[in-house]
Amino acid sequence: MKYKAGRSTLLKYPSRNKITTGTLSNPLEAGIFGPSSLPFFYTGLKSPPKQFQWQDAGKDESLQYLELLEFQNSSLRSVFSGQVLNRGKLDLEPSLFEFRSDLMYAWTIGKKRLLNSKIDNGTGKERNNSIPISEGSFWILNKQQSSFIEETINYFRAGDETYDHIAIALLLAEKQLYQDAILLCENVAKNDQRPGRMVITNYVQAIIYRYMKEHAQNQNEQFAACLPLDRYIQWMENREKYHRSLVSEQINKRLTTN
Repeated sequence: MKYKAGRSTLLKYPSRNKITTGTLSNPLEAGIFGPSSLPFFYTGLKSPPKQFQWQDAGKDESLQYLELLEFQNSSLRSVFSGQVLNRGKLDLEPSLFEFRSDLMYAWTIGKKRLLNSKIDNGTGKERNNSIPISEGSFWILNKQQSSFIEETINYFRAGDETYDHIAIALLLAEKQLYQDAILLCENVAKNDQRPGRMVITNYVQAIIYRYMKEHAQNQNEQFAACLPLDRYIQWMENREKYHRSLVSEQINKRLTTN
C-alpha cells in the first residue's frame, strides 16, 4: 500500500521581506506566511518533481525568469535558465531536466534574473555569486533509500492504523522527506480535529521541524557560499517553537477544564 502524504497543496515559507530584513526573531511570527511553493523550500524527494508551483505574483501572465541550479562539491551549475509565463506552475519535461540523486538543487523565479554571467556554465564553477532567495531547494533520494522507506511504511501500516501516521511522519522526516512528512500531518489534522489527535500531530510537526533545522545546519557550511540556508534555519526553529506552543496551550486548556 502506498502511503498518502495529503493533497499537493502549496506549502508556505516566510516572506522574502521577513527573511532578508531578519525580522523572524519572534517565535510568534512563526505563524506568518508569505509566498508558497512546491516542491517545498527545503526537502528531499523520492522522485524528481514533475512540476514547479509558486505563488502567482499577479493576475497577468507576464514573462518570468525561471532558473534551476545544481550543487556539487560546493560549486554550482546552471541546469536551466529561461523565461516562462507567470501562471503559478510549470510542467517539467524530462528531456529538459535531468535530475541526479543525492545532489542539491535550487530553483527561483522572478521578474529578473537573480543570477548572471558570474556563473560559468561551461565549467559549472561558481564565481562570487549566490542565490539571495530561492523558491525551493531539494534533493532526490536514490532508489535504495526510496525502496527502504516504502517497505518500512508497509510494515507500519500492518500495525495499529490509529497511530501509524506518527511513525510514518517521523520516518519520512528522519529520511529527509520533509515535504511528505508535513503534508501527511496537515492532512491528518484536517480530517481529524479531536483535541487529543491535534496535540499529537502538533508535537510530531515540532519534531519534523527539528529534524529539518538540524539537517540544514549541517549543510549550511557546505552551501553557504552559494545557497545561504541560515535565512531559513531561523524560521525552522520558529516553526518548531510555534507547534510546541500549540501543544502546551492544548494541554494546559485540558488541565484547567478538568
